[in-house]
Amino acid sequence: MVLRFSRYSRVVSPGWLLFACLSSVAATSAVASTCRVDALGGGNGSAWNATRTLQGALSTFTCDELWVKAGTYTPANDGNRAVSFNIRPQVRVFGGFAGTETTRSERNPVANLTTLSGEIGAAGNTDNSLHVVYMDGTTGSGDISPSTVLDGFTISGGYADNTNFGGGLYCDGHGSGHACTPTISNVTFSGNSASYGGAIYNYAYEGNSSPILTNVTFDSNSAIDGHGGAMFNAGFQGNSSPILTNVTFYGNSASSYGGAMFTSSNGGNSSPILTNVTFYGNTAFRGGAMYDGFGSVVTLINVIAWDDFASYEAPEIFNEVFTYTNINHSVIRGSGGSGNGWNINVGVDNGNNLDADPLLGDLAGNGGSTLNLMPGDGSSAIDTGNDASCASTDQRGVFRPQGAHCDIGAVEVTFNNIFANGFEVP
Repeated sequence: MVLRFSRYSRVVSPGWLLFACLSSVAATSAVASTCRVDALGGGNGSAWNATRTLQGALSTFTCDELWVKAGTYTPANDGNRAVSFNIRPQVRVFGGFAGTETTRSERNPVANLTTLSGEIGAAGNTDNSLHVVYMDGTTGSGDISPSTVLDGFTISGGYADNTNFGGGLYCDGHGSGHACTPTISNVTFSGNSASYGGAIYNYAYEGNSSPILTNVTFDSNSAIDGHGGAMFNAGFQGNSSPILTNVTFYGNSASSYGGAMFTSSNGGNSSPILTNVTFYGNTAFRGGAMYDGFGSVVTLINVIAWDDFASYEAPEIFNEVFTYTNINHSVIRGSGGSGNGWNINVGVDNGNNLDADPLLGDLAGNGGSTLNLMPGDGSSAIDTGNDASCASTDQRGVFRPQGAHCDIGAVEVTFNNIFANGFEVP
């Protein structure tokens, strides 16, 4: 048994108490535009005893904010794979409610698991929804901007086969002047599959598809015929530059390139920025964690990429020609670390990088709303991050830094509790 030491007392400041501070929009009392949702529906959404169904609320233009009660919701009940949860521009959708709350800050997504599931059939995953969630920024109703919010959900079971994209979420910002740049927070994408972009496909042809992800976990998603097991960023003469903060990629896979993430500018711009992100246990033919395609400029700050696997080459990061993966204050397996031993194949050494085991525990909650990987005692990630760039809190809501410096990766280790294999020991 490996002991994981925590320097943070949840008695003083529990991770969940900080969760409310991390919601993308400040908590407010119920107003006329807030619609309450459960599986039964039948009402106008004005109260918990007069709820709407989720599809009903999403299609009602007076519902600007949705409070979704714990449970499992599927896009269709008639087996229609083409139906998704279509989130309109400027709509804010929050999960994690028990069905008694009067303010959003009272919700608890840990206790009130809220799942959007593509499991609409009975024949395994082949008859699942093509896309569990769809965000369309190309219509006359306006762009999907950062004021469009998805917060507090597990998204699972999407299956976009037959050269379809984005099993969990299709973020469509293609076309001149169009955009899909939503705010996605406190969300887990688990068990979604697609030909490309198992969990998320960011489509930006001549437009912009650059979601903002905070406190998100990608677990066991797959690209079954192609690239980007968890995420595919498709610049394609447009701009696909998502911003990821406090994100964990674990156990995702691609049959070809980019076990966790595939990025391609292809005549456009793809410049993702990853801060305090952890890659672990992802697999692909080439680029076990990341495949950074032609012309991409990718920035990694305080990132862990460890124990990923490629059956052909580049177990962590693969860079095509004219691609720049700029890396600083990160733990990258096989990089050689900053200095004379740096492996130029993984990217550009911008300093203070390490090639030493971060001693990550098992995937577990560790006091947060999304699963994460806790570094162990003696981890190379502890107190070695870039303080100027690190997020103010970690994926669990713990304030940074807890020691002399910020930690590298999605989790800030604390030292009052003891963790064994990612679980707290009483």
